[in-house]
Amino acid sequence: MGKCSRILLLGGLLLNQAPWTMVVSADSVTEDTVSIQDTVESTIAVEQEETLMSRDSKDEHIHSTKDNDGRNTEPSELSQSDSSEPVELNESTSSSSENEVRSQNETDAIENQTTEDPTENMASGTYGTSDWYITYDGVLHIGSGTFRSTSEINPWSRYRVKKIVFEGNVIAGEDSSYLFGNSGGTWADLTEIEGLDKLDTSRVTNMSGMFNNTRGLTKLDVSNFDTSNVTNMYAMFNGLFDLTSLDVSNFDTRNVTNMSLMFANVINIDKFDLSNFDTRNVTDMSLMFANLRRSDLDTFSMDLSNFDTSQVTNMDRMFQGLNRVSSLDISSFDTSKVTNMSSMFSGMQSLKIIRLGQSFSFHTNAMLPSPISSEIYTGKWVNVGTGSIDFPNGLNIWSASELMANYNGETDSDTYVWQPNLIDAAPVTVKYQNSEGEQLSEPTVLSGKVGMAYESNPKEITGWNVVKIPDNAVGVFTEEAQEVVYVYERSDAAPVTVRYKDTDGNELSDPTILNGKVGLPYTSEAKEISGWYVVETPANASGIFSEEAQEVVYIYERSDAAPVTVKYQDSEGNQLAEPTILSGKVGLPYASEAKEIPGWYVVETPDNASGIFSEEAQEVVYVYERSDAAPVTVKYQDSEGNQLSEPTILSGKVGLPYASEAKEIPGWYVVETPANASGIFSEEAQEVVYVYERSEAAPVTVKYQDSEGNQLTESTILSGKVGLPYASEAKEIPGWYVVETPDNASGIFSEEAQEVVYVYERSDAAPVTVKYQDSEGNQLTEPTILSGKVGLPYISEAKDISGWYVVETPDNAYGIFSEAAQEVVYVYDRSDAAPVTVKYQDSEGNQLAEPTVLSGKVGLPYASEAKEIPGWYVVETPANASGIFSEEAQEVVYVYERSEAAPVTVRYQDSAGNQLTESTVLSGKVGLPYASEAKEIPGWYVVETPDNASGLFGEEAQEVVYVYERSEAAPVTVRYQDSEGNQLAEPTVLSGKVGLPYESEAKEIPGWYVVETPDNASGIFSEEAQEVVYIYERSDAAPVTVKYQDSEGNQLSEPTILSGKVGLPYESKAKEIPGWYVVETPDNASGIFSEEAQEVVYVYSVLHKNNEKENDSRGTLPATGEETLGQSMLVILGTLLILLSYRISKRKKNLSN
Repeated sequence: MGKCSRILLLGGLLLNQAPWTMVVSADSVTEDTVSIQDTVESTIAVEQEETLMSRDSKDEHIHSTKDNDGRNTEPSELSQSDSSEPVELNESTSSSSENEVRSQNETDAIENQTTEDPTENMASGTYGTSDWYITYDGVLHIGSGTFRSTSEINPWSRYRVKKIVFEGNVIAGEDSSYLFGNSGGTWADLTEIEGLDKLDTSRVTNMSGMFNNTRGLTKLDVSNFDTSNVTNMYAMFNGLFDLTSLDVSNFDTRNVTNMSLMFANVINIDKFDLSNFDTRNVTDMSLMFANLRRSDLDTFSMDLSNFDTSQVTNMDRMFQGLNRVSSLDISSFDTSKVTNMSSMFSGMQSLKIIRLGQSFSFHTNAMLPSPISSEIYTGKWVNVGTGSIDFPNGLNIWSASELMANYNGETDSDTYVWQPNLIDAAPVTVKYQNSEGEQLSEPTVLSGKVGMAYESNPKEITGWNVVKIPDNAVGVFTEEAQEVVYVYERSDAAPVTVRYKDTDGNELSDPTILNGKVGLPYTSEAKEISGWYVVETPANASGIFSEEAQEVVYIYERSDAAPVTVKYQDSEGNQLAEPTILSGKVGLPYASEAKEIPGWYVVETPDNASGIFSEEAQEVVYVYERSDAAPVTVKYQDSEGNQLSEPTILSGKVGLPYASEAKEIPGWYVVETPANASGIFSEEAQEVVYVYERSEAAPVTVKYQDSEGNQLTESTILSGKVGLPYASEAKEIPGWYVVETPDNASGIFSEEAQEVVYVYERSDAAPVTVKYQDSEGNQLTEPTILSGKVGLPYISEAKDISGWYVVETPDNAYGIFSEAAQEVVYVYDRSDAAPVTVKYQDSEGNQLAEPTVLSGKVGLPYASEAKEIPGWYVVETPANASGIFSEEAQEVVYVYERSEAAPVTVRYQDSAGNQLTESTVLSGKVGLPYASEAKEIPGWYVVETPDNASGLFGEEAQEVVYVYERSEAAPVTVRYQDSEGNQLAEPTVLSGKVGLPYESEAKEIPGWYVVETPDNASGIFSEEAQEVVYIYERSDAAPVTVKYQDSEGNQLSEPTILSGKVGLPYESKAKEIPGWYVVETPDNASGIFSEEAQEVVYVYSVLHKNNEKENDSRGTLPATGEETLGQSMLVILGTLLILLSYRISKRKKNLSN
């Protein structure tokens, strides 16, 4: 085997410990095929791939996005379709070299990207089912198909792609994380993606890092992305430095849980439309908008108002570094589940306006920036309240730390701004003048602060209206006094209506309307109206125009008219009756009528029988003729008007004479001849009555007797005319009634005398009612009824009535029965009743108040009522609360129970009044004692027990407040140990108050680095002692190179590289080199690894035994020139192999971390 072969074999032996093996045959190593440049380029290519893998691994370690989706941390082996064939350096080249070492052709391809025809294909392959090819100008062309998951590294990581062109429809894999993300140098030169709308993302669930750090992109169209199934958008657009616009308005984010770093470091976009973002399931928003540094970016334009943060737990550094944002609206944020708000607002030194909502609460490490204290600002935050952004007037005036500590969304939600220093402004005087500058009303003086807006308003001045609103009606308070002048003119007055009416209010002519200005005078005058004259001139005929409409009313009466003469004549013009004269007012109607003239009737009514009075005299003439007379009836009657014979009828003309005569009627004679037996016919029917009488009859005597014939009263004598009927009737005789009416009680008068006899018996008397009443006439018992015959005596007596006695016996207690009902009234008075005692007791019979004694009369009602006793209420009203006084003493007992007392609220607060635990509410009865006690609250102790810790329940609500202070916390011991628990540095002991936060940090320990930061590196002081343990590992030490040289420093064998950890011991050994022996063992043959590279040099000398045999056994030594060249190549190649071995070892360590 030649020297070069031995050298390469030695390199191969050195590489046997690496994760992969490279074997090179001796025949392939010639000066023509292997050069130092090739080797160095291969090394650089490996370094680049290591950088890519290291960044991927680091991102996964920090955010766990790849491991959560099952992504391998080691690159997977590329298939034949994914890469070009690697160069065969040896028949035994292992398959692992395909994954780790760039082939010679690929290296040449990168070199030739700038030298070959740009349109020629540099490489091609298939990714999933999509064919692709790359031209030398760095354009990646992707055909239609389906991508596989990016958990397997894409095949383009070995090329410098400048542009991507989708030439067909492509379905993205479920895991598309880092698909175009630059975690190494893969997409460092990428500036454009064409046809991205052909990428179907409907199946994608993971878009984390999808465009991460693709810094060269200036535009990106993701408007067609279907994100409905995506759950992870971690770092999706992080680091797109040159991007100027990004449309995510149609993103469906309903299933996304991780938006950490999503828009971080996107520094050139000035507007986001996030109004459609559905964040209901997002839990991580850490660093979401970190380092958005665009000067004109305003998060109000980002519209976060629909953000649902109710599930978010992590808002760590969410807005960190937004150092030019002046206003922030997070009023919709619900931070109830946020556990990490560390540095949420860190670096937002320009933030002057922040809008906070009811569901937001600060963590004290959120690092809200403090306002600047200057002449303009006080250095405090203040809520706007009912004021404005520029002139807030809220009551919450806090420093940044106080705002984070004190803010309570339930009571303090508002917009908070930097509190300005306000200066009193000079007054603004508002004047009200007419056009001549005369003051119409007192000026108004406005006051305020310099810079605040003022607003003036014109006054309402009766009779005036504003004609000029000043330019400075609205303005800003300044240090100079200002005047605002409103100019007025008189208002148009309401009209004055002049009316012309009669005394009944009827309009006689159209009104006259007078117009003018308020406050100026007006004058009206009456109209001349034919047939009328003014009888009343109004008091307001002259006056002043005003804002109220006015009426001026002139009252008129009609003028007297000429007379109308009504005449009554026959057809020949003879006057039949005196004329009638009608008088009236001009213009009013007249109505005439014919007179009734006995014996005449109207045959002609004139046309002007009705008309209108005028100023000229008028005549109305009625023409008459005689009437047929009504009949004259001659009657023949007795004195009672009974007809004795048929009447006689006489007829003629009105006004002519008639003559009648009596008839002769047997048995009768005329006793009266009528005065009108002769007369004149008229229009009225007339009767002529001849009156006749009969002859006188004998008397009829009517008698009134008892059954024994005794006369009871004077007889009655009836007289009449023969033949006429008589009728007798019984007399009413007090105490008697008729028992027998005679048959001839009625009959006919005759010439013979007659008797009529009525027979009587005594009548039943009306009852005598004996009543028993009190002095007010109230009946006390049933009356007694006494009965008998009229005229007989009666006797009454008083009744015995329980509880009553007679005070008045009536005069008619004895008397005579009569026909009239009688009453005998005994008057009683009540007896004094026994007392009613009203008692007030508790349920055990204890007296609560003095009894009340009720007195009265037996039988009268009594009514008792419960007393109002403080702290007690009636639970039992007795059945006899109302009743009747009696002769027996009575008791009425009201039973009471104690009233429910108002609650006693026991509060547990710190010295600032903050509630530490739920209040205890004590309840009881008024007047009973209560006793409260302090709660044991972990981390707090009572410093103030209230005076009213014990007391009595009352009707007023009471508060008992225990005041606490935080307890001294148990120490937090911060330890620094290796993985076996060995202490590396003195522990740090942190002290504080229970419940307050602590924060620890790792120490810098030479030769060690932290591999495990404990979960409790930051936490809360408690009553239990805590330990925070930082785990360290030794740092990789610089190599110890063991050299084997002769006394002149010539290398005799390949050096041995010892590697280890800083501080651990190393031990070297001399090699056995044939023909040589060690003459000098170095002092540092054993030692300690350190951060500085070390050399251990063994010095050898040549053995001089049997040189000839040695030559036979070792072969012919090379010539001097040959040996020198071989040794030089050995040194160079060995150095490169050592470097490559070190790099691979370091990569392995990084991947394992």
